[in-house]
Amino acid sequence: MRTFTAEELTRTDREYFPIIFMGFYGGWNNDPQELIAQQEKILATFDGNQQQYLILGYPNTGSSEGDAAYEQKMTQRWQNRYVSLKGKMQESIYTYAGQAEIADIVYKHLDALGDLG
Repeated sequence: MRTFTAEELTRTDREYFPIIFMGFYGGWNNDPQELIAQQEKILATFDGNQQQYLILGYPNTGSSEGDAAYEQKMTQRWQNRYVSLKGKMQESIYTYAGQAEIADIVYKHLDALGDLG
């Protein structure tokens, strides 16, 4: 473990629109409630933007029942601030083209919510 500099500890993103996208490797062990708790903790670190944010999801639990439970919990908790990427993308989320698609989906959703002005 190393000691961080003052510059490394200074956050300059607290006024930004948080876009939170956590997959299985975030450590939530296929428990959507655990994932939601982690997302809530991250969102709480953005001082100025508790109203303008997006939670992105890509259910991949390994079963259609698990994916449906994931989608239901996420939608229930985050409502119109949740965006499921499953079925909305032509490219793999792991490619540059897929990441460009995600950016476009995020932009359009924020615009539809009226967050962009």
